Amino acid sequence: NTLIAASAGHPRCIIINRKTKDYNELPTKGRIIGAFDRLNCNNIIYPLDHDQRIILYTDGLIEACNPSGEMYGEYNFFNLLIQTLHMLPEDTCLQIKKDIYTWAANEQNLYDDMTIILIDVIDFT
Repeated sequence: NTLIAASAGHPRCIIINRKTKDYNELPTKGRIIGAFDRLNCNNIIYPLDHDQRIILYTDGLIEACNPSGEMYGEYNFFNLLIQTLHMLPEDTCLQIKKDIYTWAANEQNLYDDMTIILIDVIDFT
């Protein structure tokens, strides 16, 4: 009932309790894979419980810009994650994509890759 996580230069993994909305960002650190000869990352061991949602994502989501050049940002991203906790992971991903595309107004403002993985921890039995 544990998660072992590391980072390869991506934003920190977020774990949210779907009932209480309490959250943690795992303090992972690591270099981008392939950019250096040696990979240096530390594993974090985190205890899991049911009713948690694990969020893994790339920075392209929060760095998407609107026509004024403002980034979507962690604040908007996190608020949307909280607002969609009642939804299935696949529906949440679609809502996040829709919100970011609406923010950007056109695809030319989306210059980086965007990846998100949501995992709901349901039961350990």
